Amino acid sequence: IICIARFVMRRRISSNSPLQHLAQEASDAVEELQAGTDLKNIVIRSYYKMACIAGKLHNVRRSSDMTAQEFEQLLIDAGLPKEPLRQLTRLFEDVRYGTEVPSEKEEREAVRCLTAIAEACRSMP
Repeated sequence: IICIARFVMRRRISSNSPLQHLAQEASDAVEELQAGTDLKNIVIRSYYKMACIAGKLHNVRRSSDMTAQEFEQLLIDAGLPKEPLRQLTRLFEDVRYGTEVPSEKEEREAVRCLTAIAEACRSMP
């Protein structure tokens, strides 16, 4: 049964456009945060998945020497929402390189940003 579920999920994801896939990833991350999953892991994973999925959008690719802000600008230029991307990038940098444990405020911010990105992706052609 688990194998069948995985097959169905992979088929559903592969039939979606990159924007739909990105919207689903953002929605999944919000659900995981609301279920109590560690914010740091969710933000880092979401950011890297966003980078992979964005590679399929308008040939947006994050090179190994590109900064988070440079990648953010590529995504904005590709039509993704500016402010949520900027805030998610800052949050990514804070949790990836910082030593502080993320707070509830940062968790709420992550949920807001991911939700806005998911909604924007779903509304794009």
